[in-house]
Amino acid sequence: QGRWVFLQNCHLAASWMPQLEEVIQSLQDTHHNFRLWLSSKPTPAFPTTVLQSSIKVSLEPPRSFKASLQQLVAGSGTPVVGRDVFESDDCGVSWRQLLFGLCLFHAAANGRKVYGTRGWNIPHSFTHTDLQVTVQLLHSLLSESPGLPWTAVHRLTSGICYGGRVTDPWDLRCLEALLERFCGPETQEEGHCYVSSSQVYGPIPPSTSYPECCLLVERLPPDSSPEVCGLPPSLDSELRASESRELQDMLHTLQFPAQGRSMNYRLHDELVLEKATNLLERLPPSLQLPTLSPSDTVPTKDSRGASSTPRDSPVPTPAPTLANLSPAEQADEGSKQRKCPSPFWLLLVQEVSQWNNRMGVVSASLGRLAAAVKGEVPLLEETEVIYQALVADTVPRVWQLKGPARNEGLSLSRWFHLLLECHKFLAHWASLNTDQRATGRLQE
Repeated sequence: QGRWVFLQNCHLAASWMPQLEEVIQSLQDTHHNFRLWLSSKPTPAFPTTVLQSSIKVSLEPPRSFKASLQQLVAGSGTPVVGRDVFESDDCGVSWRQLLFGLCLFHAAANGRKVYGTRGWNIPHSFTHTDLQVTVQLLHSLLSESPGLPWTAVHRLTSGICYGGRVTDPWDLRCLEALLERFCGPETQEEGHCYVSSSQVYGPIPPSTSYPECCLLVERLPPDSSPEVCGLPPSLDSELRASESRELQDMLHTLQFPAQGRSMNYRLHDELVLEKATNLLERLPPSLQLPTLSPSDTVPTKDSRGASSTPRDSPVPTPAPTLANLSPAEQADEGSKQRKCPSPFWLLLVQEVSQWNNRMGVVSASLGRLAAAVKGEVPLLEETEVIYQALVADTVPRVWQLKGPARNEGLSLSRWFHLLLECHKFLAHWASLNTDQRATGRLQE
């Protein structure tokens, strides 16, 4: 008959999804006006064939502070805070300021989620329903109270409406501090600003109308500083770098599938084999462990070389010297003093040993990769990860943990250049004499 069917919240009927898939596949010769609408949260139980044969519309939460605030106050359609709620006159003169502060608080609380664990220890998604329930409770509270009961406002908001979703105690403490910042007694003072470094974000006058509030939101800068969400401004550059790495990883994944030996693998075999051979040829040899020479030792003192004073004797007992010992004891005493390596020599031996271990891991993995590409040995999972990294010109994870630099943003060529520089430094350090090692004069 050409009617529309809407099946809502399909993720709640995960066991029925296979039957839904069969029903959709059996639909044939339907009316040209017939439409089937399905709504669901992201879930692995939803049939993949239905997704592939459907027109998908996704609703993503706004990422910027301004976009989130526009959706709350000046959004197209039905905003969360409309004109009727905003211009309510039975809640006192401070109602509009408090309501605007709550909208800023809601946008800031959701904006912290973008910064990962720097924003919240556990990711929290505060919905529009949380804000609507908070506004309704505060409307009932303020319509019955002559003043502003700040303790009740904070308890209802951070302790019940929003705090009910928070399980981490530190996140709850941060949520309370964030609410105090946007909805506190000091926000009623003239000239107050929510962000100390910017005069843009501040409370609205009590007589502000709804159109003026919407215009104020539209004039906010498109890119807000992390300080609006109570975070340091340096997180902005970290967020952009993280998003750039995620985009690069996504492009590499689309360009190079992670499963199966498809045609892309065969096309890249020659490239990977050439890179692996080139890196093996440029890989420096293992460093020779430095030998312990007499100049690499420091004198030590045992119990006979240290002065001792009995508790009951007020006069210190003189320590025995080499002149009081026999010639054989003097030779033995001198040999004991020369057998302790210096701390600089021990540090050098440790660094050289760790470096040879790192070079062994890189060399062995490149050798296995070259042999696997030639078909001499099977391509194991860890070798395939290195294969994909060389195709994408990135550093394999196992090399990042063993190499000189653990910065995931480095390209393979830059990382290998730092590897050679570190080898050059250690080789030069091992060639110095004891005095230069002790004084730190690493000169060419």
